[in-house]
Amino acid sequence: MKIVEPFVKQITDNTPYKKIEYAGRICYKSHDRINDNSYIKFVESIAKRGHYSVFEHESVTIEFPYYFDGEVHLFLESKFFDLSYSEINHNYYVTGNIRAWKEFFNKRKPFTVFVKELYDTIGQKYEILFPVINGNRNAPDYMKIVSFNEMNLKDIEEKYLPFEEAKKHITSTFHIRTDRATSHQIVRHRLSSFSQESQRYVNYTIDKFDNTIKFILPLEAKD
Repeated sequence: MKIVEPFVKQITDNTPYKKIEYAGRICYKSHDRINDNSYIKFVESIAKRGHYSVFEHESVTIEFPYYFDGEVHLFLESKFFDLSYSEINHNYYVTGNIRAWKEFFNKRKPFTVFVKELYDTIGQKYEILFPVINGNRNAPDYMKIVSFNEMNLKDIEEKYLPFEEAKKHITSTFHIRTDRATSHQIVRHRLSSFSQESQRYVNYTIDKFDNTIKFILPLEAKD
C-alpha cells in the first residue's frame, strides 16, 4: 500500500487536442504515453469509439458579424452553447465545447451556408474531428476562432465584451487528485465536464504501477 497526497493542477496548454488527450488519459492512467504527436492517434481512437465525453474538455469560441441575426436562434435553443453580442464591435460570440460542436453539426446535415462556414472555420484548427467535406473548405474571413482564455482583461473589455459577459466564454481545465468520496460530491452536481480514473481499466497489480494499491490521504486527515 502506498499513501499519496491530493493535489490540484491547472492544465494550461492550449495546443489543439492537448487538453482532450490529457483528460482522456486520466481514465486509463496512461500519461506516460504522451509525446508531441500522440494526440493524433488518441483522438482518432476516441472518436471511433464514440467516447465523446472526453471532447468536452476543449472549447471553441467563434466570432461572426451582426448581420447573421437570423441564425442565432440555433444557439439560443441549445443549453450547450453560450452566446453574446458585442456593442463594441458588433460581432456575436458563441462558445461550445468540441462535443457540443460535433453534435450540433451532426444534427444539421445537409448544411446551410452559415453552418458550413462554422464547420469549416472550426475545421481549420481541428481537422481530425472536422475533416474537409467534399474536398472543399470554405472558412470565410468574417468568421474566426477567438480565445478569451489567452487575452488580458484590458483587451477583452476594450475590444470585445464587458468582462462579466466575457466570462461565459472563458474555460479552465484542472487535474484533481482526491479521494473517491470527495470526487463523487464534485461530479454529482454536473457543473463541469469530468473524466475520472477508471477502476475497471487501471490495474494496480501490474509492474507499471509498482504492484501497489495507492490510497489518497484525505485533506482533513491527522498525523
